[in-house]
Amino acid sequence: MPAPESRWIEAISVLNELTQQGRLKWTLLSPMAEKKTVSSFFTSTSYGVAYQDKWFRLSRTETPFGSVPTYTLEIVTPKGEPLFKIPETSGLSDLLQSVQFQLSGVDSLLDSLLKEPRSKTPKAE
Repeated sequence: MPAPESRWIEAISVLNELTQQGRLKWTLLSPMAEKKTVSSFFTSTSYGVAYQDKWFRLSRTETPFGSVPTYTLEIVTPKGEPLFKIPETSGLSDLLQSVQFQLSGVDSLLDSLLKEPRSKTPKAE
């Protein structure tokens, strides 16, 4: 019996929170580990994270034709074999943004940039 949608929304919210806190460390999956799409018109980017003895794989799939991207969250084996596809629900795009933010190192980049000494600009007289 599938879990109610509210439980999936809460679970995705927890994944997002743990990601933002740095308690989950996501990785960009290599193209060989990504789920292949049926058509070459689709591009897919996937990220993975271990949790207990399972893995989550979060994917964003889009077409070059400007359609709205789709987001998929799956529970997979360590080898990337799908075990369960979590029903499409709200919060997946937010989770993906948190994952991309974490992997890009934006926080440390901004911290470093903002610590750079700045020259004082002379006042115009």
